[in-house]
Amino acid sequence: MAYKIEKIFLTVFSVVLMSQQVSATNRDDDNIRMQCLDMLVDFTKYVTSIYTEANQNNQSVKTGYFKANNAGMSNEDGVRTNADMSMICAFVYRYGTEKEYQLPVGITYDSLKKMSLSALRYAYSTHKSNRLQTCTDNKYWGLCWESSLWTESIAFAAYFLGKDLTAADWMYIKKVLEAEADYDLDRKVPTGYIGDTKAEENGWETNVLAAACSLMPDHPHARLWYDKMREFAFHCLTVAADSKDTTPVDGIPAYKWYHGQNLYDDYTLQNHNFFHTNYQSVIIQELAESILILRMMGKDHFPVSQTLLWHQKDMFDNVIKYFALPDGELAMPNGSDWSMLTYDQMPSFAAIATLFGDGDALMMEMAALRNTYERQQTTRDGSWMLRPDIGARRMGVTAHRVMMTYLMHDIIGSKNVVASYWDDFVKRYGKPRYYESQKTWRNLTPDYYVSIAQCDGLHTFSGIFYPIVRGNENILIPYRKNGTGSLIGWINNSKLKVKENIVLQNSYVTKIVLEANDSSYAQEVIIDANDTKGILINITITANNDMTVNSDKTGMLVMSLDPFTREQRKISYTAGGHVKTTAYEGKETLTIDASQIDIDDALSILAETCVLSNSKKKNAPRCHRMIIGDPENVNSIQTVKIYPFAGNKGTILRKGDKIINKLTLRRFSTLQK
Repeated sequence: MAYKIEKIFLTVFSVVLMSQQVSATNRDDDNIRMQCLDMLVDFTKYVTSIYTEANQNNQSVKTGYFKANNAGMSNEDGVRTNADMSMICAFVYRYGTEKEYQLPVGITYDSLKKMSLSALRYAYSTHKSNRLQTCTDNKYWGLCWESSLWTESIAFAAYFLGKDLTAADWMYIKKVLEAEADYDLDRKVPTGYIGDTKAEENGWETNVLAAACSLMPDHPHARLWYDKMREFAFHCLTVAADSKDTTPVDGIPAYKWYHGQNLYDDYTLQNHNFFHTNYQSVIIQELAESILILRMMGKDHFPVSQTLLWHQKDMFDNVIKYFALPDGELAMPNGSDWSMLTYDQMPSFAAIATLFGDGDALMMEMAALRNTYERQQTTRDGSWMLRPDIGARRMGVTAHRVMMTYLMHDIIGSKNVVASYWDDFVKRYGKPRYYESQKTWRNLTPDYYVSIAQCDGLHTFSGIFYPIVRGNENILIPYRKNGTGSLIGWINNSKLKVKENIVLQNSYVTKIVLEANDSSYAQEVIIDANDTKGILINITITANNDMTVNSDKTGMLVMSLDPFTREQRKISYTAGGHVKTTAYEGKETLTIDASQIDIDDALSILAETCVLSNSKKKNAPRCHRMIIGDPENVNSIQTVKIYPFAGNKGTILRKGDKIINKLTLRRFSTLQK
């Protein structure tokens, strides 16, 4: 009988020390496992739909694969997707059978086993170590960047299938593991933290090395693989201070392990040339997966190394907690280059909750779990989301992380850990905080979260304002374009660059000066968060030459209108002395001649503007006008734009003239007051 997911907050009761092997049996570990498995069972509908048969390999063994955009090819999209889906089918086959889960109509445990076996055989047959058949692009895969990550999924699939594999299957799988692990033995562990951290890459290398020494403990290279795993693990979260740190790590002073840093000294991280909170968290997941591998597959042949825990909690406490949002996501001050609201941090939160007994992490995990489920409900085929950025590969990545969340609570467990309350969390992690290394400022109050960031790697300046509304999270989402984005915006579709670096005028007030790439105008932005209920943004446009404002998109906000968030927004405003309300679905452009609007009786937007002329002549009166429209899929979320100062269109500026736009964002409605 399939367990059904309830929309509940789970509370977990007990801490488990890293050195203990525990089969968690308390109610909350059970509930988390049930919810994860229930989602993965539903996901098998999607998995089944993308499976296809392939040719036999040169040993006359039948194979098949799961189709990505690059179906069956030798690159990340082809191999990783296939390996992840094989692993998920094997997981559901093993754990679903144990729990007697009812599968979706048309799917059987036998069909899951057959698909997993065929895809696993395709994966090992096409690897360079075996060469039993080529991928669909007539190439073999492996022994390259990220191939160890794909191999980890192969190891898990094999482990879950266990006795259903033949002796020949195991031989070829071990050859893949041996080749990938030996490949790492010849590599120098990379370091680097500016723009392109090596932390994540080092994390996934620990996984294949852990799997190799665990599944082949008697291999002549097993100890070498384990020691290399420790070296990669230590250098996932290194800072400069480690070069002098005498703390024993596996009995060796930290400084003797150290040969380079992968984090900034404040534990922040950059990847893809910007401060990237997605990558900040995923390393924790990777390290925890190696702990799971050593416990599950290794059966204590090799101990869990302290290198796998090095600086995990430091980074979580000093960075990740300060960018946590109440829905289980992490704020992205610079926007994102992946699908948003995927809640992929869930297994990282689970790792900190179970390994360190952290109630804050458990709170974040429960919120992420709830919203992962809610987003899956927007699809009909059990897939995780609509409009995924990388197609089937995104589905595999998310499924991988849901599965790992299950295993954290199955193998490690979280007994005696009590989940925090969000209100208490805000008291501890609220108020402003500035990360000088990333030129990033954030503030958290009971009513909102705001982040502002100058990114030198991308040459951008952007921000995001999240009104904290339970049951209506993500009214606004991050957006970047033209060198800036949310909260800041631009006029005349100009691309902007930073002219004067971000400056903290005090704990609550930040300032930056931007300039159009064509030097037509300068844009000074001052953000004041002294009001605990909201923020004030002053945007001053100074014309460097005579110009006409063809469009004013400063102070731009990006509102979600998505099946996952809300497909209809209540827009309220005052016109002719009366409050008017519109149920807005984004199908048309909405023009509002008012200086204030309320959204869903949750977020108030007040726009005030004036023009200062050098000649001291008054400009012609302009109407207060806001425009809502321009629908766009932004990182897999359907959105529309809000332009608070659209009424400035047509304004003529002489050299030195200024437009001063003031935008006030508040968490609560004031129209009725």
